Amino acid sequence: MPRARGLAKKDFLKQVEEQAAQADQRTANDTTLIGKEYFRNLGINRGFYSKKRQGVADVDPKVMEPFNPIPGKPPRRVVIDRQRKLFASLDIEELLAELGIDYRNPQKNPADWLPLEPFDDTEYDCRLPEEWIEFGYDIDGNFTPIPGKGLRMNKDGTGYWCPVLIQSYDNERQMYTGYWDEEGQVYCELTRINLLFNSEDPRIFAQRVF
Repeated sequence: MPRARGLAKKDFLKQVEEQAAQADQRTANDTTLIGKEYFRNLGINRGFYSKKRQGVADVDPKVMEPFNPIPGKPPRRVVIDRQRKLFASLDIEELLAELGIDYRNPQKNPADWLPLEPFDDTEYDCRLPEEWIEFGYDIDGNFTPIPGKGLRMNKDGTGYWCPVLIQSYDNERQMYTGYWDEEGQVYCELTRINLLFNSEDPRIFAQRVF
């Protein structure tokens, strides 16, 4: 490589590093941003997030990218893959904890734990209920459940988020039905405010609960 080209490359890399450092500093100064430490789970980089699971619907995150590539911009498939990786790396319980919400340790004051359903803002939805369920059907009409995480409540009022597989939506009761994953298909019913789909942004969902 010619010396001039090598120096130009070093200058470019230095500029990129400086821009990245400035971006990190802006993020560190933003106290309103949750989920600052992206990709906390190091296993994400080993690719487990993108492994296809037999018998479960594989739903892509919703992205506003054209299907035909634009010169100078990453292809739609790459953007979707990055979103998958990001969403899989974030833990909903950690994000809610950053906002002061901890279902494992509920407040003693009942006024702090009113039902959230009457106050739920549907503008946070990136897809309609019917659209989520439609992703479970293949071209032959066969259905596979849609993966997500649901809030499972205990009798003592505590709760925790665990994997769930959604099978249907009851429009009259506005309730998603399915079963808790890896627990012998125990039936469950969840309202939207208590259901986080794997292919939606956990940071936006945390703001919805907050």
